Amino acid sequence: MSTTEHEQHQTEPDLATWNPAEWLAGSTATKRSVRIYSRGDLIAEASRLDRELQRARSIPEEDRAANDPTPEGVIARMAALNEEFEASGIDVVVEGRSEASREAITKALPEGVDRKDDKEVGLHWLAAAIVSPKGLDVEWLRRFREVQEAQFSLLFDGYWRASSLAPRVTLPFSGAGSRSPSRDRSSSR
Repeated sequence: MSTTEHEQHQTEPDLATWNPAEWLAGSTATKRSVRIYSRGDLIAEASRLDRELQRARSIPEEDRAANDPTPEGVIARMAALNEEFEASGIDVVVEGRSEASREAITKALPEGVDRKDDKEVGLHWLAAAIVSPKGLDVEWLRRFREVQEAQFSLLFDGYWRASSLAPRVTLPFSGAGSRSPSRDRSSSR
């Protein structure tokens, strides 16, 4: 889209008729989608296949023995592994929370929850911020953190970014100026 076309699509409110209360009534909290994976065990196999591919590529075709893997064969196994890894992923949508909302959640914690334990309080904040999928409650998050701490950190970071960072949007939603989906997925593994 050219600058001229972009300028034509921008809509600035007419400040003479703009209604701040109406504008605010239409405002919503920032939501972010975070992809998390259950099959962290596959990352070791992906690393092993990457090394195997490097070795396969280093052997000239004329020197390759019958039992040596071919680059094409390794790439096919990598693709199958990637499909299995992707199938283990879910997109979790989190909604940003204000400081007042976090304080209210902390105040409403059940009896016996240590309000000074930042990790425990953070679990409750995150559980309250999850829009979808349903069922990701405090106990689920606690277990997920035990099994997949790095993935849990990625999820919590998405929540924190939704809560505390101004969104940066490139319009139209073409992905221009952002990383490719394949690079995003590999960086979260």
